[in-house]
Amino acid sequence: GKKWYTRQNQASKIHQLVRLELINQRVPKKLFENPVEIEFYWNSLLDLDNHGYVAKLIIDGLKGYLIYDDSKKYVKEIYHAYWLFEGVKVIVYDKSF
Repeated sequence: GKKWYTRQNQASKIHQLVRLELINQRVPKKLFENPVEIEFYWNSLLDLDNHGYVAKLIIDGLKGYLIYDDSKKYVKEIYHAYWLFEGVKVIVYDKSF
Protein backbone atom coordinates (compact mmCIF):
# COMPACT_ATOMS: atom_id res chain seq x y z
CA GLY A 1 0.00 0.00 0.00
CA LYS A 2 3.00 2.35 0.19
CA LYS A 3 4.11 4.51 -2.69
CA TRP A 4 6.97 3.07 -4.80
CA TYR A 5 9.49 5.71 -3.72
CA THR A 6 8.75 5.05 -0.03
CA ARG A 7 9.31 1.30 -0.57
CA GLN A 8 12.46 2.01 -2.60
CA ASN A 9 13.84 4.27 0.14
CA GLN A 10 13.05 1.67 2.82
CA ALA A 11 14.67 -1.10 0.75
CA SER A 12 17.81 0.99 0.23
CA LYS A 13 18.13 1.58 3.97
CA ILE A 14 17.76 -2.14 4.76
CA HIS A 15 20.33 -3.07 2.08
CA GLN A 16 22.78 -0.58 3.63
CA LEU A 17 22.15 -1.96 7.12
CA VAL A 18 22.79 -5.51 5.90
CA ARG A 19 26.09 -4.44 4.32
CA LEU A 20 27.17 -2.54 7.43
CA GLU A 21 26.38 -5.54 9.63
CA LEU A 22 28.36 -7.87 7.35
CA ILE A 23 31.32 -5.50 7.61
CA ASN A 24 30.90 -5.08 11.40
CA GLN A 25 30.89 -8.86 11.84
CA ARG A 26 33.96 -9.14 9.58
CA VAL A 27 32.19 -11.42 7.11
CA PRO A 28 34.51 -11.56 4.09
CA LYS A 29 33.08 -10.25 0.83
CA LYS A 30 33.18 -13.47 -1.17
CA LEU A 31 30.45 -14.77 -3.43
CA PHE A 32 29.32 -18.36 -2.98
CA GLU A 33 30.07 -20.27 -6.17
CA ASN A 34 27.40 -22.90 -5.51
CA PRO A 35 23.69 -22.59 -4.68
CA VAL A 36 22.89 -21.63 -1.10
CA GLU A 37 20.32 -22.16 1.62
CA ILE A 38 19.48 -19.12 3.71
CA GLU A 39 18.18 -19.57 7.25
CA PHE A 40 16.40 -16.83 9.16
CA TYR A 41 15.84 -16.87 12.92
CA TRP A 42 13.36 -14.28 14.17
CA ASN A 43 12.44 -12.98 17.61
CA SER A 44 9.19 -11.12 17.03
CA LEU A 45 5.48 -11.33 17.63
CA LEU A 46 4.78 -11.79 13.92
CA ASP A 47 3.79 -15.12 12.42
CA LEU A 48 6.68 -16.66 10.48
CA ASP A 49 4.95 -16.13 7.15
CA ASN A 50 4.78 -12.38 7.82
CA HIS A 51 8.57 -12.03 7.66
CA GLY A 52 8.69 -12.54 3.90
CA TYR A 53 9.13 -8.88 2.92
CA VAL A 54 11.93 -8.24 5.41
CA ALA A 55 13.63 -11.52 4.41
CA LYS A 56 13.52 -10.39 0.77
CA LEU A 57 15.15 -7.08 1.65
CA ILE A 58 17.87 -8.86 3.64
CA ILE A 59 18.54 -11.29 0.79
CA ASP A 60 18.69 -8.39 -1.66
CA GLY A 61 21.30 -6.83 0.64
CA LEU A 62 23.40 -10.00 0.35
CA LYS A 63 23.52 -9.76 -3.45
CA GLY A 64 26.95 -8.91 -4.73
CA TYR A 65 28.47 -9.60 -1.29
CA LEU A 66 27.72 -13.27 -0.57
CA ILE A 67 25.41 -14.32 -3.40
CA TYR A 68 25.35 -13.41 -7.10
CA ASP A 69 21.60 -12.90 -7.10
CA ASP A 70 18.46 -14.32 -5.55
CA SER A 71 17.29 -16.41 -8.50
CA LYS A 72 16.55 -20.10 -8.06
CA LYS A 73 19.93 -20.84 -9.65
CA TYR A 74 21.69 -19.37 -6.61
CA VAL A 75 19.17 -19.61 -3.73
CA LYS A 76 17.80 -23.15 -3.41
CA GLU A 77 16.10 -22.98 -0.02
CA ILE A 78 14.91 -20.44 2.53
CA TYR A 79 14.17 -21.51 6.09
CA HIS A 80 12.37 -19.49 8.80
CA ALA A 81 12.24 -20.22 12.52
CA TYR A 82 11.88 -18.43 15.84
CA TRP A 83 14.63 -18.02 18.38
CA LEU A 84 14.85 -16.48 21.85
CA PHE A 85 17.73 -14.08 21.29
CA GLU A 86 17.77 -10.45 20.14
CA GLY A 87 17.79 -9.39 16.53
CA VAL A 88 17.60 -11.48 13.41
CA LYS A 89 20.07 -14.27 12.80
CA VAL A 90 20.86 -15.05 9.15
CA ILE A 91 22.95 -18.05 8.08
CA VAL A 92 23.97 -18.72 4.49
CA TYR A 93 25.00 -22.31 3.65
CA ASP A 94 26.56 -23.83 0.56
CA LYS A 95 23.97 -26.29 -0.83
CA SER A 96 26.25 -28.19 -3.21
CA PHE A 97 26.70 -31.06 -0.75
